[in-house]
Amino acid sequence: MRLAIVCFILGLGSSAFAKDLSALVKKSGLDAKNFSLLVKKHNAETPSYELNSKETRIPASLTKLITASAVLSEFPAGHQFVTELRTDSSGNLYLVGDGDPGFVSESMWILVNNFLRSEVKTIKGDLVVDDSKFDKIRFDSSRNDKRVDRAYDSPVGAMSFNWNAVNIYVRPGKSKGDSLKVFADPDSQYFKIVNKAKTGSGTQNTIQIKLEKENSKDSPHQELVTITGEYGKQLKEKVYFKAVDNPELWSLYNLKSFLERRGIKIEGNLRTGRPPMSSKEVAQFKSHPLSRHVSGMMKFSNNYIAEMLIKNLAAYKGVRPATLDSGVNYLRTFLTDNGVRDFRLVNPSGLSRENSFTTVQLMKLLEKMRSNFKVYPELSSSLPIAGVDGTLKSRMNSLGNEAKLRAKTGMLNGVAGLAGYTNKYSFVFMYNGPHGDLYKARDLFDQMGVELANN
Repeated sequence: MRLAIVCFILGLGSSAFAKDLSALVKKSGLDAKNFSLLVKKHNAETPSYELNSKETRIPASLTKLITASAVLSEFPAGHQFVTELRTDSSGNLYLVGDGDPGFVSESMWILVNNFLRSEVKTIKGDLVVDDSKFDKIRFDSSRNDKRVDRAYDSPVGAMSFNWNAVNIYVRPGKSKGDSLKVFADPDSQYFKIVNKAKTGSGTQNTIQIKLEKENSKDSPHQELVTITGEYGKQLKEKVYFKAVDNPELWSLYNLKSFLERRGIKIEGNLRTGRPPMSSKEVAQFKSHPLSRHVSGMMKFSNNYIAEMLIKNLAAYKGVRPATLDSGVNYLRTFLTDNGVRDFRLVNPSGLSRENSFTTVQLMKLLEKMRSNFKVYPELSSSLPIAGVDGTLKSRMNSLGNEAKLRAKTGMLNGVAGLAGYTNKYSFVFMYNGPHGDLYKARDLFDQMGVELANN
């Protein structure tokens, strides 16, 4: 009787299934007012379960459900981004960016190998990078004001490389007091490593890695990587992922490095610029299909890919140079066209506290996409699988590897979310409350997810 009263007060419904979910909320000991929860059986008119479903919440990375749905809807199926090398009559070689969010070391190697077959052994002019497809705003203003040099806060550019991040590997020396062994991957003249770190005893780690612009006019480098502190000799190798400052020059320096490894000399300077209309393509690299980029964004909640895709959406719609604001405007139009209204959307990755949605609004999107055959297969396959991969690899492990639940995660300070599909249900769970209860809220979502997957 008491549980039935609680269900009635919270508006959670009276079915046995709804009572089970309501009991989980109550058992968590968390304040129900901090949650917005909505579950609907596929093709059903009314919810199977709801709690505060019309309250607006910060969605965090659940926002990427909107970004993924829009780009999969708007771009042609199988769309690819094409990075080019072009030459002009002065012997300059141009690296022309097309906004490929997955242009990595393997991509660069293939591009250079394609160029190698032109049998050019020396670049007599300059090495030039063209980043003009996008604007020069590297960080959206809706992100957190304070920049960090972590890979999740990487800058955005039409010519980007390795997610605009570098891997810094550290290993202890043989004896205490020895200099730390430091390696950058990929390695190029873009960075100068200043290693002030020492090998310590035991397993103590006080390493600090700082990236800053190189201010010396005579230096060929763009950034300094300064490593300080101690790293215990009993520790194994550790990698730190750091965001670079300048995507276009980072890409160009790495092109130079890859060309030189193939025996190609560069006589000129490195600079930015656009190729003349009379320039000729000498090599290209076609990216993976769009769906692979969406999967990379969704599985690992990659903010960089989200912003790259939305600037590409703006460019596809004819905005040159593409801006994030234009791309977000298209996202708003996309939502409105799909019946979602009265929301607030300023950032496509969710790395902002200004986005605001209800579970009802996000549910409408999930249901619309589920009925869209062009989108749903790709969207569903991009979502992390509970207990199997991505951001859900270590969650809901009791479900095994049978792919019973696919969902996007979200997390910010005091914000948690989980939204997606099971075989029978679509669901949206959001928590906005005290940060100290964040992981308890996430555990509740997992318990509810298991209930849905097994129902």
